Amino acid sequence: MCSHRSDDGIYYEREDLKILRIAKEFARYGLEPRHMRMYENLTGREVMAFEQIILPALKSKDQEARRRALDTLLQLVNLSRELKDLLLKNRVKQYYQQAGSILRRNLDFWVPVPLTPCHTRSPHGFTSKRSFPGTEVVSGRGA
Repeated sequence: MCSHRSDDGIYYEREDLKILRIAKEFARYGLEPRHMRMYENLTGREVMAFEQIILPALKSKDQEARRRALDTLLQLVNLSRELKDLLLKNRVKQYYQQAGSILRRNLDFWVPVPLTPCHTRSPHGFTSKRSFPGTEVVSGRGA
C-alpha cells in the first residue's frame, strides 16, 4: 500500500482501501497485519516471475509487442488467481467432508468466477464485472 500526495492532501488508491477492508475482516478472525505478510511475499514473488516473462516485450518499441505483453500479464494474473483458489479449496475440502453432507454442499458454491471484459453470469446466478485487471465485482443473484 502506498499513500499519494496531491494539492488536497494525502490519499490512497481504491485497491489500497480494499486491502485495508480485507485486513480488517481477517482481524475479526484473529489474523493480524503481521500474518498478512505471507500474502505480500507471495505477491512479490509472483510479480517477479511474471516480470521475467513480460518485461522484454514491455521494453520494446513495438506497440503490438507491448500490447501482447499486457495481455499476457492479465492472463498470468487470472491463471494465478484460479490456481490459488483451487489449491486452497483442495486443502480445506477435508473439513467440509468431515462435517457431513449438509456442510459439504456449501463447498460446491465456492467456484471461481471467470474474468471477462464484460458482464457474465456464473453457474450460480452471480454476475461478475471485471473492474480492474485481476479483480472482480460480484453484484448478487440475478443482477
